Amino acid sequence: MKQGSAARTRKALIEAAAGEFDQNGYAGSSLARISKAATSSLGALTFHFPTKSDLAAAVRAQGYFATRAVVNRVMAQRKAPMRLVVELTIALAGQLEDEVAVRAAARLTREQPGCALAWDQAWLPAIRQSLEGGDEACAADAPAPVSALATLLVLGADADVRRRRSAGPSAGHRPADQLAHVWELALPGASGRAKGLLAGAQPAVAAQPAGPVTSDGVAASVDRSR
Repeated sequence: MKQGSAARTRKALIEAAAGEFDQNGYAGSSLARISKAATSSLGALTFHFPTKSDLAAAVRAQGYFATRAVVNRVMAQRKAPMRLVVELTIALAGQLEDEVAVRAAARLTREQPGCALAWDQAWLPAIRQSLEGGDEACAADAPAPVSALATLLVLGADADVRRRRSAGPSAGHRPADQLAHVWELALPGASGRAKGLLAGAQPAVAAQPAGPVTSDGVAASVDRSR
């Protein structure tokens, strides 16, 4: 019973910390607010996480492994490399919008460069490997610029998610929808062989009717728990 209670307390503290780090960043976060949000005592918090850095590391780890699960699910599909990259970037944008631990991990990674389990290292290597490796190296003529574009789109989606959360839900289209539209515009110019990829793109799990990639199609495969 005690072990179960301790596990629940630890989980609640990490969830509360994710919300605090997401909203206020590492420097602006308060252990007192975190313990209060978790309906726990400050003593219980320091028992599980002796330092603020330890708590941040636990939040980064949760966001990292949640992101890796999405990466593994998308990249396991038998699809052209370029299509996988498109679907992955849109799935990541949806996950940033829906999962507070992922947003917190992204923010902590920016604020603490060189940290262990950095959020961008959960997905960036997969994009590079998909575009630059294998027999079908890339659907684009120049994998390095397309890799850079994909990276910038994911990082831009992170920034846009934060803008929308500050401005309110009416602040424009969802970042994942906007990202899908950018890919529709960018792919034909990137390579003639890339034309039509979006028309046949499917989500990571459930089949969808043929048509351009949409955020709903890919995000359906993402765990939306907070």
